[in-house]
Amino acid sequence: MDERKNRGRPDTTSLVLIANLAATAVMVGVIWYVQIVHYPLMAGWPHEDFGVWEARHRERTALVVIPTMLLEGVTAAALLGSRQAGAPLDALGGCLSARPGLGEHLRPAGALPRPALDGLG
Repeated sequence: MDERKNRGRPDTTSLVLIANLAATAVMVGVIWYVQIVHYPLMAGWPHEDFGVWEARHRERTALVVIPTMLLEGVTAAALLGSRQAGAPLDALGGCLSARPGLGEHLRPAGALPRPALDGLG
């Protein structure tokens, strides 16, 4: 394909990353809203009708959460699948390699250990 045609256009991986970040941002917003606003209001709902209210809450929440989580999961899998061979999983590798022996399989072949963290444990 002619590179001149793609100048200024993001590649597929960039679009997938943007979609993943957008889905994650939506989920963070939903979670904060529900935790800070919605759940505290449930305490004031009539207890005799609470089961009906809870069922409606669950059904309506699913309309927002399920598609967003599916997009998040599909894009995360696509990002993992598109990474170059030998590229570290930085977020996981960095966390797991803080303890000796953990995360060793996530380091690329030939990578030096992190001496500042290898003695922790």
